[in-house]
Amino acid sequence: MTALVVFAAVAAVIWVVDVAINPKAPCRRCQGHRGQHGLSRRKAWGDCGKCGGRGERARFGARQVRNAIRRPL
Repeated sequence: MTALVVFAAVAAVIWVVDVAINPKAPCRRCQGHRGQHGLSRRKAWGDCGKCGGRGERARFGARQVRNAIRRPL
């Protein structure tokens, strides 16, 4: 049981460090390509409606990790 708790704590620390270094991930709808074809797949091209053409999204917990790092003690 103790090994499981230690493993979970180490995994949580690694995840927090990873989110602090890489807070953005590719958009799930456009996969980071910043746009989408229309339904006809011809000339209709526009910005992704989910990410607004940025091609990225915030990872889960990125805002909380950023706020915890920037908050003065």
